[in-house]
Amino acid sequence: MMRSLLFNLAALSLCIPLPGIELSLSALQGNWLETNLPDLPLRLANGSLEVYDARFVGIGMGVTVVSELHHLIPFKYAAITKLEAETQMIRHYAAQNHWETTVALILRSQRWSPRDILGIDIAVGDGVSYAWEPPAFERGPHGRRGEDTRQWQNFIAIETSVAPYFLSQNTCVFVRIHHRSGVWGLISPQATGSNFAAFGLRFTW
Repeated sequence: MMRSLLFNLAALSLCIPLPGIELSLSALQGNWLETNLPDLPLRLANGSLEVYDARFVGIGMGVTVVSELHHLIPFKYAAITKLEAETQMIRHYAAQNHWETTVALILRSQRWSPRDILGIDIAVGDGVSYAWEPPAFERGPHGRRGEDTRQWQNFIAIETSVAPYFLSQNTCVFVRIHHRSGVWGLISPQATGSNFAAFGLRFTW
């Protein structure tokens, strides 16, 4: 656990915030989704998505690296406004029992505020994930759970967040897909990795 915490803090310290740059702290809980990432929307739509008893809880720390990213994008109405750096420390439990650390860059959209009641945005992130022990519930290269599973994987986060302005503009709830994979064999063999649906709470200051 201490190694994981130090790894997270060191990774986040690579992005030293300037005055006016936002920091964030989040807590989240996730459940295993028995699907690969491309099939997830179809399985969700037709009701065939299975949720297994492999779970995690975690904390995340973030910093805004570029707060006015749309000024750097060469078209007028760019929806992407922020580039963030994020690291997470995650504890898996139930079907598997290990720590996981993620480090990623996150592209976040501008907030849409219907009637100034809610603030809604979407975000996509990419980085690396390291499981501090071989995951017992993930599948190895031959499709068997817990056999030759890989600790290093690519990490993808796909997120939607909602900030209830009647409470605070600096607090939001979010739902996120937490994805680990080998990038079609680039980092690790195909068919290894995992997908989780996570729900969380984030504070920004």
